[in-house]
Amino acid sequence: MLVAQLSLLLLMIFVIDATITVWRRGDRRQALVVGGSIVFFAVLASAQAMAVTWGIIAMPLTVSLFFQGLVAVMACELSYDVLYAAALARRLQVSEAQARESEQRFRLVANSAPVMIWMSGTDKLCTFLNNPWLEFTGRTIEQELGNGWAESVHPDDLQRCLKTYVEAFDAREPFVMQYRLRRYDGEYRVISDNGVPRYDAQKNFDGYI
Repeated sequence: MLVAQLSLLLLMIFVIDATITVWRRGDRRQALVVGGSIVFFAVLASAQAMAVTWGIIAMPLTVSLFFQGLVAVMACELSYDVLYAAALARRLQVSEAQARESEQRFRLVANSAPVMIWMSGTDKLCTFLNNPWLEFTGRTIEQELGNGWAESVHPDDLQRCLKTYVEAFDAREPFVMQYRLRRYDGEYRVISDNGVPRYDAQKNFDGYI
């Protein structure tokens, strides 16, 4: 009897916690269904207890029905959470697929552009350079990523170039600078570099381009 009572107590705690969780998640209708089930089965248990007292039904039926009712509510809530998690997983997969497709389109456009394009992350390090940049410098993408691109900047222009970039980056402001960049044949050519901050859909800073 004690085990049954403890089981009922634990189940009621679970259902109450589930009700609060669903309510905080914003699904008020589901919370009312789960919470209302507690009241319903509590009333049912009280009615059956009175029926036992009057000798209408036996005690095992009371405990069994109440226990099964709470198990049903618990199973309903668990099923809802599983379905909710599955729906979130599907949406996440779709979002990831869309993000990959968007990135592929950007790379295709960037690599086909007649200008040199670079991108950096929130840590100031370069994360992407398009094909025209690599063809101009004659270096690989692995050599240029991070701070590698700076190796092709003329030594007399490097400190001024980095200072302009860092100050604009920290202020989240656009910048324009000219510096000499070493070409694939070892000759330096003056280029005009225009950088602007990037933001994601939630207006969070995402680096520069």
